[in-house]
Amino acid sequence: MLRYFSNTFWAYLNKTLSVSSNTIKRTKNLLVKEQNSILNAAFVMMIIVLVTKFTGLIFNSIAIGFIGADAYNEFLFASNIPEIISASILLGAISASVIPTLVQAREEGGHEKFLLVLNTLINGSLILFAVIALLLAVFAGDLMPWLIDHVLKPVDPPTEEQMDRLVLMMRILLIPQVILGISTYVSSSLNVMQRFVVPQLAPLFYNFGRILAIVLLIPIFGKDPWVLVYGTIIGALFHLAIQLPLLGHLNVKYLFVFKPRDKYFKNILIVGLPRILGLSAEQVAIGIDRLIAFGLVGNSLAAYELAIRLVAIPMSLFGLTFSTASFPIISRAYIQGDMQLFRVTFTKVLNQILFLSFPVTIVLIVLRLPITRLFYGIFGNSFSWDETRMVAWVVMFFAFGLTFEALRSLLFKTYYAVNNSLVPLISAIFIVVGGVTTGILFTNYFSHFDSFSLFNLSLDPNYFFERSAGKAGVGGLALSASLIYTLEFVGLLVYLNFKYMKIRAMDLYFPIFKKIFISFLTLMLTYSLYTLYNGVLDTSKTWHIFVLTSTTVVASFLFYFWLSFFTGVREIDMIVRLFNKLKYRNGKESGENK
Repeated sequence: MLRYFSNTFWAYLNKTLSVSSNTIKRTKNLLVKEQNSILNAAFVMMIIVLVTKFTGLIFNSIAIGFIGADAYNEFLFASNIPEIISASILLGAISASVIPTLVQAREEGGHEKFLLVLNTLINGSLILFAVIALLLAVFAGDLMPWLIDHVLKPVDPPTEEQMDRLVLMMRILLIPQVILGISTYVSSSLNVMQRFVVPQLAPLFYNFGRILAIVLLIPIFGKDPWVLVYGTIIGALFHLAIQLPLLGHLNVKYLFVFKPRDKYFKNILIVGLPRILGLSAEQVAIGIDRLIAFGLVGNSLAAYELAIRLVAIPMSLFGLTFSTASFPIISRAYIQGDMQLFRVTFTKVLNQILFLSFPVTIVLIVLRLPITRLFYGIFGNSFSWDETRMVAWVVMFFAFGLTFEALRSLLFKTYYAVNNSLVPLISAIFIVVGGVTTGILFTNYFSHFDSFSLFNLSLDPNYFFERSAGKAGVGGLALSASLIYTLEFVGLLVYLNFKYMKIRAMDLYFPIFKKIFISFLTLMLTYSLYTLYNGVLDTSKTWHIFVLTSTTVVASFLFYFWLSFFTGVREIDMIVRLFNKLKYRNGKESGENK
């Protein structure tokens, strides 16, 4: 009997170790090996992005629930200028705009040439950032009060104590931006070598670090914005640390070199500089939107940022993942002159992003209020119902342009792949000028209303040219973004097809209009279900809100997929393939475990 149990135990242990060994091996391959399949890489990244965005929402929910909107509003304003500088210099310099040149340097000059160009770019941008950051830190005490008193003129101006705290926080928040900038260099170099999973894990670990810090520090500091500042520093360190092992494995190392006369670096300056300027201009536009929100009544900046975090989930989930996975293939196809592969890859990814993002847009428009409450009203008791309605108001306007904004990454990267820096620069100028102009006009208009309902608005042309103290004002920034990004999408796509793709209008645009029609039918069903449930369930209870939201979302997606199958939308095959693949893997693993 003892021998029987002994043999059974060792057999079970060997079997468990074998399964664990296979799991570890597959995980290692996923993290280390090249990802050459767009769909596989995008699917893996979608899962990681979904978890990342979910943990980001947990962080924001904890922050807004336990620390409160006032402290969160202060932190957002203090971090705005450091983020603009970092995004313009560090993140912009190593963005998708220069990746084609790095790919070319690696393919033509080998690994050593790639390291030379990469480190020249790193060192040059770090020096520029250090000089600007030093000037900002020295003059922050004069810059911040002048900006608030003479430019923003907020409805609720900060006290002297708050002003001193804002200045100090802005100086300290320059530190994590340097760390995140270096980490972004690492991410981009790994993307060039077609490793996408580990770079996508970096934002996830950034959120882990921030959540860890906020949980540990709230008992010490209480409702203090400094908790968020320290959390940002810890999160930035986590963001960098998770990527370093793979960086060492691929022999990508830092070199103290600066070779501005290298032909590839010159190409970055000649071709990439307008791209960098365009991306920098967009960051400035985002920063200006935040400044406008800070000048509005109450915690409008916090509401604006919380809405962005919510809407950013589908934008990153679909737009960023698919465009990142397809970018090396699009770049290589154009460099090698394979225009057929270039066109097929672009149109395939374009329609995949549209297909996946349309139903999410519908859900956010109809279910904006229960979704906002579920995500941000769980922790603590500082997130009021009025703040819930304000965030949901902004989410609705952002959702109108979500699908087209999700495609920006793909369109811009495609222009970068064909070495066209002029069109993205013109587009960026349009975003800045048009976005700031319409942002001011729309916020002025909505600031005359306290009700978060379209039915309570009235049209008065004078409202566009004078600001009031209404709570609905922040919705104008979201409406401005949706309008501008939709117009930009149409212009970029039409010109890209006219200049490079040369695809028949029927073949390019008809699939898009078909998806729009299906989405409209789904919208009507979703609104009908929401109205029905809202009249039956008690939406003051979290459990009822969850039932309303989950059942409506599932029904809407199933209806959308059924309509897509019925009308012959090609992208439905993508869902079927992924389902079959998961089914095959589960069946295979079950067979191995027997």
